[in-house]
Amino acid sequence: MNYMVGQQGNLPENSHFVGRTSHCAPMDEEPHVARNNSIDIDGDDETEEVRTEARLIWKPEEDGRVMSAWLKHSIDSISGNNKKSEKYWLDVQKEYNQSTPKIRWRTTKQVKDRWHKINRFTNSFNDCWLKARRVFTSGYSDEMWLEKTHKFYEEDNQGSRFQLMNVWYMVRNEVKWMCYNDQL
Repeated sequence: MNYMVGQQGNLPENSHFVGRTSHCAPMDEEPHVARNNSIDIDGDDETEEVRTEARLIWKPEEDGRVMSAWLKHSIDSISGNNKKSEKYWLDVQKEYNQSTPKIRWRTTKQVKDRWHKINRFTNSFNDCWLKARRVFTSGYSDEMWLEKTHKFYEEDNQGSRFQLMNVWYMVRNEVKWMCYNDQL
């Protein structure tokens, strides 16, 4: 400590490993506002689209593609579904990116994390569906059960509405998905 005080403003060569003082690092006036800096995802081709955001919000159709890629590789008996986790999720990510514009490609970690999030929400909704089917059995149609299911889901999730109906319709009768969630 005496060494740094004795320098009177002259910082040693490796001071950046310790940290910077506030006058070295400018503070953003509004840190919560995303910068609109362009990120060139190709590197050399100027005719393709340029990504303008560092963080992309997932769209509902992308959630469907993530679940579809998971399903395809979960029940694929030709190339095998008995893979190690890294290889399995890499294959799911490649499948997802094949059906996605290059500007919206995701990494393996992003696809895996998103799948677990959508699976949790979808499984919770499916539990509410099963509850509605058990409670209201006589004279109810699918639309009436869905209405009750949404009410149960909102009660269980502090008023938030279930937004992944396309994903739920895709997996609700898939044995592999049901078996996976039964183990949880």
